[in-house]
Amino acid sequence: MKKLTLGLLGLLLILIIGMVTIPFFVNVDRFRPEIVELVNSKLNGHFDLGKLKLTLWGEIAVEADEAILTDSNKAQILSVGKFKLRVPVRSLLSMKPEIQVVMQKPKVQVKRDQRGEWNVLSLMKKEKSEGTGEMPAPEPKSLDVPKAVEEVKAPNKQTSPSWAERASVSISIEEATLQVEDLKSNSHTELDRLNLETGALSLNSLPVFKLSGILGASTEGRGGISGPFEITGESKDETLNLSANLDKVSFSMGAFQKKSGSPTRLLATIKKTGDLYISEGELEPVKVTGDYLKQDLEVTAQWKASSESVDKAVLKLKAKAFDCEVSTQVKSFENPKIMANVLSNEMDLDELVDWVKMGNAPVPVAKRAEVEKGESPSPVSKTTKNTNVASPSTLPSSPSPVAKAATGEIVFNVKVMKLYQMQLEPVQGKFLLKDQKLVGIFDETRLWGGKLKGTTQVDLRSKVPQYAFQVQLNGLSLGEAVASKMEFLKNTISGSLSGEMSGSGEGADANSAKKSLNANGKMFVAGAKLNTFDIHKMVAGGIKGVYEKVSEKVPALKGKELKMGDVSSEFRKITATFTIKDGEFQSTDFVAEAVPQKGVDIKGSTKVGLLDYALKADWEVYDTYNLLRVDPILIERGKPFRIPISVGGTLLSPEYSYLQIPEALVQVALKNLGSMAQDKATQEIKKQAEGQIKNILKGIFK
Repeated sequence: MKKLTLGLLGLLLILIIGMVTIPFFVNVDRFRPEIVELVNSKLNGHFDLGKLKLTLWGEIAVEADEAILTDSNKAQILSVGKFKLRVPVRSLLSMKPEIQVVMQKPKVQVKRDQRGEWNVLSLMKKEKSEGTGEMPAPEPKSLDVPKAVEEVKAPNKQTSPSWAERASVSISIEEATLQVEDLKSNSHTELDRLNLETGALSLNSLPVFKLSGILGASTEGRGGISGPFEITGESKDETLNLSANLDKVSFSMGAFQKKSGSPTRLLATIKKTGDLYISEGELEPVKVTGDYLKQDLEVTAQWKASSESVDKAVLKLKAKAFDCEVSTQVKSFENPKIMANVLSNEMDLDELVDWVKMGNAPVPVAKRAEVEKGESPSPVSKTTKNTNVASPSTLPSSPSPVAKAATGEIVFNVKVMKLYQMQLEPVQGKFLLKDQKLVGIFDETRLWGGKLKGTTQVDLRSKVPQYAFQVQLNGLSLGEAVASKMEFLKNTISGSLSGEMSGSGEGADANSAKKSLNANGKMFVAGAKLNTFDIHKMVAGGIKGVYEKVSEKVPALKGKELKMGDVSSEFRKITATFTIKDGEFQSTDFVAEAVPQKGVDIKGSTKVGLLDYALKADWEVYDTYNLLRVDPILIERGKPFRIPISVGGTLLSPEYSYLQIPEALVQVALKNLGSMAQDKATQEIKKQAEGQIKNILKGIFK
């Protein structure tokens, strides 16, 4: 026993002496050129490795001062300040190797150019195909490994678990930086001061880990995210529990912002079941603000998903007089089938959104000042224009195979929606996605005392989305619309509107969609009134000064004055068929039929610009009920009094032109005078003929 003890002590002493002295005799740095040559032979770039050191005191450790990897353009992709690989001797003796990896200040720079090519994907050399006539790359020199190092053979899996199954790896990364720059999408992502500490990672268990750092990401025109974060993970019963603290992270996305300091916690679990990874999680309530929001919006989310599909994802939005729940399922990520439901009891967007700040307020009151200055109004002022709206050039031009294969159905049911002081109830229908076409079916909705329904279709296959639509209106009270914020309705027509319209166009924003819109339809307005047109003033201005001009050519009118009756601006009905093309509304058969004994009829053509509201109308006014009481000499025989009037300016400020009236009335008067002279001559001839006949008869019957 004593001899055995002395033998073991001697062996231990030899091992200790070996671990201390071997690093002095074995120079691992001499393998560095061979390692560098081996790596570079596989790369379209260059790899540099700093001095290597070997330590055997209590552990087998290899340390490198630095490592740098560049691409073929000498742009740096990877750099590591210091790298260390350690394996404690005790773990080898216990047959459970514990590998520890330590990296200090690593930096990874990933870049995609405007052609869509990533620098990291072009690093590895492609294998040369046979028969190309190209010489194969020279084989790197084999490493000169000491003979004392013997080949380690894997144990028989049937008799005992392999060393790999018993081994574990722990990782420590300090002060890392990850930069991703995408020139094609104008986006930039950076993780700075990134620290990662993991527990023992093995094939049979997941580690406990802690990841922290500073996140910064932005996409041109679409917002960004920045701030310090911390993520912790812990495994239990083959389940990894994750917790993310995003309190100090701020983000902006379109109209929405989350400020730093607003509590934000994300909880999730990941579990492996067979070949699938199952994830469940929730986003605890977080307050979202925004330049365009009148009040904070509370956002919560829950999900359950696997590596192949999304079983359920629920997003909830809540604010005063506003609630919305979106539930989504996605079957198969390779051939996605999306099923979603949008539910809301009340969606008061007027309480939530500041339309003026957002730049989508329809013709604000301030536009009247522009009209008074002689300027044409535009739907969005220069100071409130929304610059965050995506333009056609920013939309994806080549959808992925997954996007092409996607199908889906989105069902929506909003009991009450308020928008621009309009109240729609209910807003129900669905969207269908197939072959990159999105079809919307809107069920009948009550609005302004009437009803409307319609369909839409958006073709997503082209770079600029193409759309088509159909809409039917029945009995919408434009008087109620006048009370809303939609001022373009205040300055058009009031009454009960019915009609239909269908059209198509293209565009990724409102202005381009209006410019390209091609549509046709018909409308019927009962109990109508032209809100900005004083018909009495318009007609009086047209004919009061006409008598003097016409009397110069028609002496019979000299000294006569017009004593017209009252003319109402209300009409029994207004009808028209119309087209919309090149950003312009046009109707060639506009008819406004007067209330009997109260007004005049109007017929003619009307054009209105959809972007600048420019107005051009050529009308004929018919005094069907003789309310103007003009001299009969100005009225065509068998027809009502008629005058032509042209209208220009804008819908907000119409400008009347009466230049055609004098000439038209002179022609009528001269025609009437000619007819009167002809009638008088005919009567004289008739009298003379009658006298001659009487004389002849007297001579015959004497």
